[in-house]
Amino acid sequence: LGGAEVQTMPADRGLFLPVTWRLAPAICGFTSEQFYEARLDAREGLERQRLAGTDGLDGAGLVWVGVEHTANRHWSAEEIDAVDALVTRLLTPGAQWITGEGEARALAADDILVVAPYNARGNRFGGGAPPVGLHAWAAPTPPDAPRGMVSPYSPNRLNVATSRARCRAFVVASPALLAPECRTPRQMLLANALCRFVELARA
Repeated sequence: LGGAEVQTMPADRGLFLPVTWRLAPAICGFTSEQFYEARLDAREGLERQRLAGTDGLDGAGLVWVGVEHTANRHWSAEEIDAVDALVTRLLTPGAQWITGEGEARALAADDILVVAPYNARGNRFGGGAPPVGLHAWAAPTPPDAPRGMVSPYSPNRLNVATSRARCRAFVVASPALLAPECRTPRQMLLANALCRFVELARA
């Protein structure tokens, strides 16, 4: 679209739809800020979308789950265990998700999208716009990733992680990824989005 700085469709080349009919505002705010030049807003009513009755994971928005591990390139047993534990907590008996219309629905396994970067890590996928998205990162540090900083800090990857789930977007990753040794402005830009995710998730 004419340059790396352009994130949304220019007015003279097409139509940018500025309203999401899917994302709760707590997720939309991050996605809009990082990937759509702060031009994307959630439609009225989506603030009602949330989880309820889970094991400590109620509400809506971003969730950071730091998992310590080392020497993993293609998969992480520690992250697999963390994802499994999160799914168990999400599917506690009586767990529900509340729609944008305020309707309470039982939270089922098909309502949880699990995405991992390698085939060995996971193969469970929910629908196209599930209430919950769980994204595992695998690499413990940038040098351990198959493509260096490009893989764990890919803007496209983080965009997918935060633009599919309606209520809760989880990122399961090594805390070491939050302290990369950036040597170029490009590397700083790549690392910034993940660090911003964590900042907002903790807030």
